[in-house]
Amino acid sequence: MRAWLAIVMALGLSACGVVSEKPLFGPADASRHPLAEGLWAMTSAGCEVSPLPPGQQLLECAVPVTIRAGRMSWDTAGVMQSMLGPMAGAFKALPVPKSSQIVLVDGEPGVLELVNGPTIEMAAPVSPTSSPVQPGYLGLRPLSFDASGRVVRAVFWNIFCPKDPATSGFSTATGKCVVQSPDAIRRQARHMPPLMSFYLTWIRSTP
Repeated sequence: MRAWLAIVMALGLSACGVVSEKPLFGPADASRHPLAEGLWAMTSAGCEVSPLPPGQQLLECAVPVTIRAGRMSWDTAGVMQSMLGPMAGAFKALPVPKSSQIVLVDGEPGVLELVNGPTIEMAAPVSPTSSPVQPGYLGLRPLSFDASGRVVRAVFWNIFCPKDPATSGFSTATGKCVVQSPDAIRRQARHMPPLMSFYLTWIRSTP
């Protein structure tokens, strides 16, 4: 359940998450070491995963994530079913994100921008009066690379609003924590919240 909540928070759907009015980064800012394409596993501490051959299933404690052509996608319905069982049906109509364009930016730590906006794909219809999903941000630190220099394992965490937003390059005037600049989100990404980090592990090149 913690990993699923992390996905939702990462997309800026939590009141505690940081968003921006428009994307702060673009293709020109993309890392020289991109995330490898294919199937990934999102896990929390105690769920150990490693690359698997085609056809072999992930452990139940892992959330499957696919990265392809700069887009991150996950099986919203499958995750809900595995975590909630019979109760999952009650949540089918919720407009939960299931796909978004991403931009990984180098730094110490790096920043993963989930572009959202018009690139986001929702698991259920969204009301015309709903507010658009804004770009969200994760702190990310690569842990290992493949022979081509692509990231194949990383730790990531949700970036939370600073205690004093007004003096840190953030605004809360709209009721959301809105970051104003790339430098501000880079600074705030250095603050990894305790017990709120998760792992991304590359599993194989095919889903």
